[in-house]
Amino acid sequence: MAVTRASSPLAQRSSLTLTDLLDEPLLLRENGSGTRKVFEDWASAFNVKKDDFAQVIEFGSSGGIVNLLQSLGVSFMYRSLVNPQLADQSLVTLPIKGLDISRPIAMVYAKNSFFENEYRQLL
Repeated sequence: MAVTRASSPLAQRSSLTLTDLLDEPLLLRENGSGTRKVFEDWASAFNVKKDDFAQVIEFGSSGGIVNLLQSLGVSFMYRSLVNPQLADQSLVTLPIKGLDISRPIAMVYAKNSFFENEYRQLL
């Protein structure tokens, strides 16, 4: 999902395109990150590259992105990374047209694990 600070003018918009975000700094994970690859592949479908953004700031962790988002920029990340900030409304999701990305997940656990039932419920 696309995320920004609640005070951003973009947060007031009911519908956006990816190109509407290009004047904002883009906060991204480092090169080689799976999250970054998903974003870059999706953006390329709209003929947008990371370098089309006003500024690109790269991070080695999602935590750094979440912290900086409080004051500037936009980012694309999993909801679970910003649930507390969405709940306290310091960050908001942006309604980007065509942003419908899903990613497969694989789950591996030890046979006869004590938590096997819980793991199966996730599937």
